[in-house]
Amino acid sequence: MQGMTANDNRPPGGRQPGGRGNVAALVAVVLIGFALFWAVSAIRQHNAVQDCIDSGRHDCTAEP
Repeated sequence: MQGMTANDNRPPGGRQPGGRGNVAALVAVVLIGFALFWAVSAIRQHNAVQDCIDSGRHDCTAEP
């Protein structure tokens, strides 16, 4: 076993396993988090306008 080094246990292709996959998973989780935040915000805004209408007011508008 002449000439073996610590890097000889790497998979074919020479990359460490999981590096690119971990970054992709992190990006996916962040995007899902932003989408969830947007959806909850939109639902809250809709509920606020609906509560205004249900109280009998006629000047209810969706404010940004």
